[in-house]
Amino acid sequence: MRILQTSSIGQLQACSNTSNELARRIVSQLYRFDYLRLQQQYHPYFAGNEDVYCLVRNTGAKAPLLFASGVLYDPNTHQIYQAKG
Repeated sequence: MRILQTSSIGQLQACSNTSNELARRIVSQLYRFDYLRLQQQYHPYFAGNEDVYCLVRNTGAKAPLLFASGVLYDPNTHQIYQAKG
């Protein structure tokens, strides 16, 4: 994501060799913590189009750690964030 700056879930899945479901969950969580911004939203009924996300909080080389309790730890800044909402 840091290299692409803007990408869809499908692009992230292809670049990272993960499942679509895992890529979707990670993008959803990073969006909740304001690491990503929705740049282009497509209607779900238009086949072949995917929402495009933009990385807005690039804190460093290490990926943030997401926890099931709704907490995110950023090892680059050594900060802990609570999910909004």
